[in-house]
Amino acid sequence: MLEFDAEKHVYRWNGVRVPNVTSILAPLTDFSMIPPAVLEHARAEGVQIHKMIELDCKDDLVVDALPEWILPYWSAWQKFKAESGFEMVASEEKMYHRRLQYAGTCDLVARLPKLKASKGLSLIDVKRSLYGGPVIGLQLAAYADMWNDSPDTGLVCIKHRFAFQPRKDGTLRLEEYSDPADRMTFNALLTVHKWRTTHGK
Repeated sequence: MLEFDAEKHVYRWNGVRVPNVTSILAPLTDFSMIPPAVLEHARAEGVQIHKMIELDCKDDLVVDALPEWILPYWSAWQKFKAESGFEMVASEEKMYHRRLQYAGTCDLVARLPKLKASKGLSLIDVKRSLYGGPVIGLQLAAYADMWNDSPDTGLVCIKHRFAFQPRKDGTLRLEEYSDPADRMTFNALLTVHKWRTTHGK
């Protein structure tokens, strides 16, 4: 059984702590050149944007109660839904890869019938920025592999991986990640992470 401690951001499977996707990818992302105050501001905004979309997907969002600063992001989200034909399958899905033994939470799994290039299920990760570059592809590959490997969800596999970035001017960016090497690269990082944990490195 998968458990998640939100305060500590720790996942456990049957009571045993397991690595999560973010920690496995941490060696590839360097935020040291960004001032801590700027990072914290971006993180806080990102949390609120994610929550707005999560509540909307649950039909539990009071639009009139949204703060003014977030309204352009709301507009971008509405535009994305309209242009893609967004049909939600899952939101904030916490998953565990039983074979490879790692966990994580994917933002959205959906069908996007209006996008000609998107057939079947798509994984969509909501991003405050695309600073991570190609590392985002590894992250999405890890989430997609968890979904596709699960006996509960993997009956219908994820075919496409997207990062969705709503912008403060109301526009949006949708970036697809399709490098077939992403999954293999993530699994190599997972192997190194487990080795370091085992040997206390």
